Amino acid sequence: MRNVSAQDYQRLRRELSELVSLSDALPRAIGDAQVAGGTWRFFSAQYPKGGVAEWNLHSAWKREWKLEPTQFYAFGEDLFGNQLIAQPGVENVHLWNHENGDAVDLLLDPATLLETVVQSGVGWIDFYGDGSLKIAEKRVTDVPTECHLHWTVPLILGGQVSIENTSVVERTMHLVGHAKLWMQLRDREPGSMVVPIRKPNG
Repeated sequence: MRNVSAQDYQRLRRELSELVSLSDALPRAIGDAQVAGGTWRFFSAQYPKGGVAEWNLHSAWKREWKLEPTQFYAFGEDLFGNQLIAQPGVENVHLWNHENGDAVDLLLDPATLLETVVQSGVGWIDFYGDGSLKIAEKRVTDVPTECHLHWTVPLILGGQVSIENTSVVERTMHLVGHAKLWMQLRDREPGSMVVPIRKPNG
């Protein structure tokens, strides 16, 4: 993947000023590109498999999360599978947390966000204050573009932010799996013990 350049976010800003839709402008300007050493990757008409439209409108992961196809437009993701999203009527980009479905406001519109991360990286984002960014930087070359870096013991289950607690998982399988887990956990009180169900022998 190529790196996002100043020309890319300038093009995005120009197209948006001409009232080109985000779903058209974003893939054209930054599709198949990356920032922050590959820890953020951006979707295009061909990437991920089936293209960005398929990823948003006909995706197994959105169905599993019980999300309406047009509820938000995911135009990229970080290495862990958290989705960079634009929402109808909302100016700022949000980061959709793949473990619990929360959307974190990144406080900037798409073009300004791109300019900022090209110039300053993503370390200023509070979401990565747990040290996960350092793990991503160390493992980025191990993660193919069709995969995510998965917390083997998810953070919502008390998993540690460490290299030892990571594995590489195919993108759709990863998000579908987290949806299934979250549907089991969402109504539990914080701190509740989760006991895995084991099949009897024989």
